Amino acid sequence: MTTDNHFENIRPFLADEINPAMLRITKNPLFKNIVDYLYDDAGGDIEKVKQIFRSIKTADEFQAKIMLFAINKVIDRTTTGFTHEGIELLNENTRYLFVSNHRDILLDSALHQHVLYTNKFRTTEISFGSNLMNSEFVIDIGKSNKMFRVEREGSPRDFYKKSKELSEYIRYTIQEKRESVWLAHRNGRTKDGNDQTSQGILKMFAMSGQRDLALNFAELNIAPFAISYQYEPCIKSKVKEINITKTGKKYAKAPGEDLASIIGGIKQFKGKIHLHLTKPLSFDELKEFSDLNRNDF
Repeated sequence: MTTDNHFENIRPFLADEINPAMLRITKNPLFKNIVDYLYDDAGGDIEKVKQIFRSIKTADEFQAKIMLFAINKVIDRTTTGFTHEGIELLNENTRYLFVSNHRDILLDSALHQHVLYTNKFRTTEISFGSNLMNSEFVIDIGKSNKMFRVEREGSPRDFYKKSKELSEYIRYTIQEKRESVWLAHRNGRTKDGNDQTSQGILKMFAMSGQRDLALNFAELNIAPFAISYQYEPCIKSKVKEINITKTGKKYAKAPGEDLASIIGGIKQFKGKIHLHLTKPLSFDELKEFSDLNRNDF
């Protein structure tokens, strides 16, 4: 029987790892930054906030007590409204592979969790790029928030092995753990407005299945959705990157740039935000393409 221990390098924290992570978070010098931004209207009482973190024993508690509070703050302070539609197309007892466009490192998945939680759906496990897991503080927050590691670097051989492991983990999480999964439809944020899904992501989904492709995809209960921001987060840095790559040069990220993008996405004004859920892909839809070869499918 497959267990989380088979995926030691990528899985989120287990229940007995959550509280030790909370203690480490409260001891980190960066913890004060969280208190100053999120709890300023409570006088920034850092000891009181530490007590909240130290009381948390599970990932569900962390999401309910910390992440929901945080995302509500972001909505109140940096938007003129957050709307969503399509939740009625989903079944709260079914587990899905949610696949979305990718415009902000943290907010795309965080706002999706907000929609699920406030509509009494179970929240999902969340993919998180290995390039972002570069400090104990970020790892502790991420893995406590049901985030699992997605490798972004390595040789072609290593990348293939990691992709297969990721595919197996996603299928195991949905079918055996009975947890939903959120995944961006491409590596990295869309920077030019073109939200085309990466073929590599679709091929990765199929790497773990044992049946024909239509059944293989249908078993994952793929539920696409789209999120749109009136004012795109981190737009200046995205335009800068596009302009550099258009000259034929390779864009090299500065140290700490990913963390700066996360903070920028949280703090910058975004205007209206809308999230649109859709009906999950069905086997009947998928089997129409069963006669195609694997790449065309």
